Amino acid sequence: MPEETLSYNAIQSIIITGLAKDNDGNDVPLAMSRTDPLPAKTAIFVPSDGRYSTHAKAMIIKDVPDIPKAVNSAAPKRIELRIHLEMLLTPSVGDHGDDDDNSEIDGNGSGEEHDTDDYASPRARHSTVYSVRVLSQDGDPLYVPPLIVKIAPERQGRKLASEAGAYQALECLHGSVIGRAYGYFRAEVNLRQLRIKPWSGNKFDGPRGDFDIFRMPNTAASLNILVMERLKPIPLHSLDEAEAKQVQEDLTCIVEDLIKVGYEYPDWNTSNIMRPFPSPPGIPPTPSPFQTRAYRVLLVDLEEASRTNCAPYIIRSFTESRIEQVIREWLVARDSY
Repeated sequence: MPEETLSYNAIQSIIITGLAKDNDGNDVPLAMSRTDPLPAKTAIFVPSDGRYSTHAKAMIIKDVPDIPKAVNSAAPKRIELRIHLEMLLTPSVGDHGDDDDNSEIDGNGSGEEHDTDDYASPRARHSTVYSVRVLSQDGDPLYVPPLIVKIAPERQGRKLASEAGAYQALECLHGSVIGRAYGYFRAEVNLRQLRIKPWSGNKFDGPRGDFDIFRMPNTAASLNILVMERLKPIPLHSLDEAEAKQVQEDLTCIVEDLIKVGYEYPDWNTSNIMRPFPSPPGIPPTPSPFQTRAYRVLLVDLEEASRTNCAPYIIRSFTESRIEQVIREWLVARDSY
């Protein structure tokens, strides 16, 4: 096994099977190149003397902290992966915002929704997460851990591209505070010729029927994928009081680490807090760059994470109650299990 593990910027392209089929029901491999993501969300407040009180001005900081460079940010090694879509893990619970600016539904701009029983609506809110199996890799010898792919709904690609920007900006926290991301990939697909598994409802398998001329598919749909390491969910009933206390302490430290790099993470729920995948084949967590130890949990789903100049005491006040609520959910579920 190669000693050097996969770094954030190592995967240059992927060839993915099991994701697309042609109109005859045959699997079509899709080649996707690594793409620069959009910038992460920002929440920068600029008070003016006429509108903000002294108290309001105290709620922001003058200078947003710099983000340290990741240790392996300039790793020169490059690989191409051939991967196969396997098990549906769960739709991401983080995507619940507004639609992209392009509000048309069908390829012909009719504004009509597809029937949900034969085609996943392009306005679907949730990304879909699949585990993948690595079939082969070309290039430098690097150890590839268990991976997942997060696939945006047809009209939510911008949201995933921005989330990928947050993972890129916070590369220094990969494996210590947040899950490791390995790149954002985008391709244009013709939905008159191809069907995409998470977009196709229960009509993915088998030959395709006739098109509805009033609901013609998009011929230039944007397929957006984020490749990440696979982590382990924490079952609701699995934490006793001692373990819950340890997780709460870790989450409190994680909030402080994010504050140190000028980020706020508002999407606190049990499904966004995960454990590292057992090693091997997973990669062990790394110590926090601001602490002397590794945490027991990692955060995922950075759709709502934002770079902010909000004062630390405001962030702490907000997150303290949210973390307590998450811990309470675990303990209540255990008591009723």
